[in-house]
Amino acid sequence: MKPARVPGIPPHLPLDAARDLVNRHRIDHLPVVEARHCVGLLSRGDIDTAEPPGDLAVPLVAGEVCRRPPPVVQLRAVSDSAGPVVVLDGVRVIGVMEGEEP
Repeated sequence: MKPARVPGIPPHLPLDAARDLVNRHRIDHLPVVEARHCVGLLSRGDIDTAEPPGDLAVPLVAGEVCRRPPPVVQLRAVSDSAGPVVVLDGVRVIGVMEGEEP
């Protein structure tokens, strides 16, 4: 599992613009970033299933439908290694995050 370089989006980004980004970059998730901090995670499913507001003149925005707080993995335990890291779910291997070789 190689981490994809994905654009962070602001909470006020309209969902139509977020949909364009996931399609253009061929990704399923976008981090929602505010003041240089990830405050949420917006999925393609979130975008597809969002209910339009009663007033169509006010479009839904990423911050209203994203998952808050975002799920995160802390890599502090492996911060000494810039190489590949095995990602586990308990004891089950779910992927490998590749990094720069030391």
